[in-house]
Amino acid sequence: MKVILTKNVENLGDIGEIKTVSDGYARNYLLPGRFALKATKHSEQQVEKMKARYIAEKGKLLQKAKGTAEAIGKIELNIAKNVHEEKKLFGSLGVSEITDALAAKKIQVDRKAVIIKEPIKEIGIYDVEIRLHPEVSASVKVWVTAAE
Repeated sequence: MKVILTKNVENLGDIGEIKTVSDGYARNYLLPGRFALKATKHSEQQVEKMKARYIAEKGKLLQKAKGTAEAIGKIELNIAKNVHEEKKLFGSLGVSEITDALAAKKIQVDRKAVIIKEPIKEIGIYDVEIRLHPEVSASVKVWVTAAE
């Protein structure tokens, strides 16, 4: 079945693209979830309008992400945690603690944007990647210290 995507679908395509997918995938997922429309002349006209809005919005989001990345690059986070005698943390430093520390610095970041490559379980200095946009990511230096 030929469909026109009305939203970005991971591993399939972006708004406005015409794709050929299996009938079941279209009927059970794409069409009910409003991710796509059946490919007709009328739906092509609708999607062209959506695509124009998407392109304009995408540009605004990219500029906002670049500004946020620049702000993130200038700061360092200091997070105090309870530790064992061997300088190991009770548990590990989580994504929510990093987003809370960023929020305290007046930078709002979605939890899904924070990428911790391996669990932070010891005192030290870590670089944490924050993916703000598919084209923009920033790195924030996180100092993990012992709580007093």
